[in-house]
Amino acid sequence: MEPTTACGAEGAGTVVGDVRDAGQDERAVARVAERSGQRLAACAGLRDGTLLDVNDPDRAALRVDRVTRYRAGAGAVAPPAVATPADLVHAAAQRLGDRVPERLAATARPEAAVLLEAVVNQPDFLPARYLEDGVVAQRAVGRVVVRDDGHVSGYGTGFLVSPRLLLTNHHVLPDAAVAADALLELEYQEGTDGRPRAVTTVVLDPATLFVADAELDFALVAVEPVADLARFGWLPLTAAQGTVVVGEEVTIVQHPAGRPKEVVLRANELVDIAEQVLHYVADTEPGSSGSPVFNDQWEVVALHHASVTSPDPGSTYAVVNEGIRISRVLARLARADVDPAGRALLDQLGTAPARVAVPVGTPGPGPETAPGRVPDTVVEVPLRVTVSLGTATSPPATPPTPPGVLVTEAVDRDYTNRRGYDPDFLGLPLPLPGPGSHAADVLPPLAYHHFSVVLHRTRRLALVAAVNIDGTALAAPVRTRDRWILDPRLPADQQTGPDVYLDNALDRGHLVRRVDPAWGALAAAANDDTFHYTNSAPQHEDVNQGAALWLGLEDFVLGVVARDRLRVSVLSGPVLAPDDPPYRGVLLPRQFYKLVAVREPGGDLAVSAYVLSQADRLPGVLADEATFGGYGTFQVPVATVADLTGLDLGAYTPHDALAAPVGPGGRESVAVGHPLRTFGDTVLWRRSSPVP
Repeated sequence: MEPTTACGAEGAGTVVGDVRDAGQDERAVARVAERSGQRLAACAGLRDGTLLDVNDPDRAALRVDRVTRYRAGAGAVAPPAVATPADLVHAAAQRLGDRVPERLAATARPEAAVLLEAVVNQPDFLPARYLEDGVVAQRAVGRVVVRDDGHVSGYGTGFLVSPRLLLTNHHVLPDAAVAADALLELEYQEGTDGRPRAVTTVVLDPATLFVADAELDFALVAVEPVADLARFGWLPLTAAQGTVVVGEEVTIVQHPAGRPKEVVLRANELVDIAEQVLHYVADTEPGSSGSPVFNDQWEVVALHHASVTSPDPGSTYAVVNEGIRISRVLARLARADVDPAGRALLDQLGTAPARVAVPVGTPGPGPETAPGRVPDTVVEVPLRVTVSLGTATSPPATPPTPPGVLVTEAVDRDYTNRRGYDPDFLGLPLPLPGPGSHAADVLPPLAYHHFSVVLHRTRRLALVAAVNIDGTALAAPVRTRDRWILDPRLPADQQTGPDVYLDNALDRGHLVRRVDPAWGALAAAANDDTFHYTNSAPQHEDVNQGAALWLGLEDFVLGVVARDRLRVSVLSGPVLAPDDPPYRGVLLPRQFYKLVAVREPGGDLAVSAYVLSQADRLPGVLADEATFGGYGTFQVPVATVADLTGLDLGAYTPHDALAAPVGPGGRESVAVGHPLRTFGDTVLWRRSSPVP
C-alpha cells in the first residue's frame, strides 16, 4: 500500500504556532517563502514518484542504513566511514533478511529506491518496539512554566537531553534571569486510567549552565538535581546524517497551549530539509514551542519552534511548521564559550540513558516531587548487612507507638525552654491569628521548638499551628518510626489521642511537618516536638500520604521562589466546621487550610492561602454513606480562609498574594481562587511588587 502524503491530502493544514519573538518570526517567514519551490517540487515528486526521487542518494543510503540497524537491534550506530552508498544499501538488505521485499530478494545490488520505501513510512507494519520506545522517549518531555514576578506568564515545552540539561526554545527562555524563575514539570499528563499523573517539578539552574542562541532559537539550561530524576531518562542527541528524509513521517510530543502532554503521532510529513531547519506538516499550537520532533526510531531530529502560514500556491496544507535541525544545535554548542564545569555537562550530550524498567508516574493525586528537598526513595539493591548485637547493657531501641498506646514523655522533657512561633521571624510583624469567633473556646498557645499550636477546647483539635522555617539551616533529620505523645501541659481529655486512629484509614496528619522546624541547633528536639498529638488532626490516609501538592508547598517556596529569601512562616490547621461528621467522640474535619508567608522581592510580606478537602474520603471511615465535596488543593484569597475558619486574619489579608492593585489608594482582591494541578499554578506574591 502506498502511504498517503500530506502534500496530497485535503485538509492537512495546521494552526499557527506561537512565534513570540518578532525577529525570529520574520526570519521564519522569510525561510518558508524562500523554500517554497523546493517544497512544491517535493510534494509533486512524492505524488508521482518515490522517496528517492525527492532525496539526495547519499542521504537516502544513510537513512536506509540507520533504520535497518535499528530494526536489527544493533542500535543506531554510525556506518563505517569508507562505506559507499551502494555498500550501505546492500548491507541494509542483508540485515533485513526475511523482511526484504519479494522483488529485492533475488537482486544482487538492491535498488535504493525500493529499499527506502520498504523501511520508511510503512504505517501498517511498525514493530511493537515502536510503542515501547515511544513510552520511554516521552518521559523526558515536560511542560516549561515561565513565571514573571511570581505569576505564570506563559508555557512552552522542553525535554531533558542529559541527566542535568534541558533543551527548549530561546523565545521560551530568552535569558538566564527568565530561566531562573521558570520550572520544568515532568509527567504533566494523564495515566492509563484517565486520571492525572503525579507531577515532578524540577528547578532550573542557569547559574551552572545557560547557553542560548537567538538565530537558532534554542536555550540549553542546567536543572537542579532531583533524587528520582533518572527515572525519566533523557533524549540523546546526535549530529549524524540519515536520521530523516523528505517524505518521512515525524512525531511531536508537546504541551500545546500548556495543556497536559499530547502526541502528534506520525501522519506529519517532512516536506523540506534546508541547511538550518526542517519544514513539516504537523499539528502544533501555542505552547508547543520547544517540543522534540522525532523520527520513527524516536531520535530527535529537530527542535520545533515556529509555524508559518503557507505561501505555497496550490498546496493543500495551510501551515508550514519549522524545526531547528538538531545537528545545527550541536554544532553551535561545540563552539560555546563555557567554563570547564559547563563543558563537562555539554560532553554528556549524546550519551544514552540506561533503560528504566520501573513504572514512571503514579496516578494523581500522588507524590509530586517538590523542589528544594530530596524525597524519600526506595531502591532495591543486593545488600549484605553485618549486625552487632551488643552486650546485655546496651540500651534498648525506642519502640514505635502503636495507634492505641499512650506515650506521655517527650525526648526533651523541659517545656520551659520552648519559645514557640516568632512573629518577627520574617523581619516584619506577623502575629498569630486572633481567635475570632472561637474566643470562648480557645486555649492559650502551646510553645514548641520553632512552632506554636493553639487548641480549640471543645473540638480538642488545633485551631492553628504556626511554624518558622529557616531554609539556610535545615537539618532534614532522618525519619525513624513515629512515636506520638500527649502534651503533659494539658489534660488528656483536651487532646485528641490515639483511640481515634485505631483500626481505620485515618492517619495522624502533621499540621506542622516534622522537617519544617528541624533547623539549627534545636533541629532534633524540634523534630520530636512535631509528634505531639496537639500537632495532629485526623486525615484520611489517601490525603495524608498522597496530597503531595499540599505537603510540598513549603519546599516549593523555599526551593524555587525564595532562594535568596530563605525564611518562611507557615500557618496551618483544620477547618473546624460545626457540621463536621462525628466519629469516636470527635468531629472529623473535612477541610484543611494553610497560609504561607514570605518576603516579596520588594521587601513587603506576601501571604498565599490554600485549602485542601478530604470530604470525599471520609464516607469510607464513617458508619453512614454521606457524601461531601471533592478532593483537591486550591489556592484561595486569605479572606476565604478567614471566612471558613472564623479566625481573625486581619494582619494577613493586606498581604494577600492574590490581591491586585487598583491604583494609589488601595487593593482589590481576586474574588475566587483556583485549583492547583502543579506547583507552577501557585501565585506567591503580588505582580505589582517592586523589584529592587
